Amino acid sequence: MKESAKNIETVLGPINYVNESVIFLLLNKEMNIDKEDGVNFRNMILSLFQDQKFSIIVDARNYTGNASMDMIQYFTNDEKFNSQCVNQAIIQNSLSIKLIANFYIKFVSKPVLAKMFTNYDSALEWMLKN
Repeated sequence: MKESAKNIETVLGPINYVNESVIFLLLNKEMNIDKEDGVNFRNMILSLFQDQKFSIIVDARNYTGNASMDMIQYFTNDEKFNSQCVNQAIIQNSLSIKLIANFYIKFVSKPVLAKMFTNYDSALEWMLKN
């Protein structure tokens, strides 16, 4: 993991801080995300925020890889991650990502607000309001 002032390279793609509690993740374009990748990402994010609440905007607009069902189930059932991550915005522009994101949103932990968007500005506006 490489850190600069507000930019961090992760296994899933680069993260930028929007503010002290909101991060923006640009998914690596062709990466196939398995459970191990999800666990590594989760651990890194929780280490950044310690016990602080946070929100995440995930940009999947150019993502052409696959996300494993094991990884999706891991995140939907992870009590620690879901107790700290209060909002999740998923930016998408393809039917395949929309289907995966919709499935994820329907099963994500109830305390977490999750919503899909087609552009960054709408996602950020929603995120900052919540």
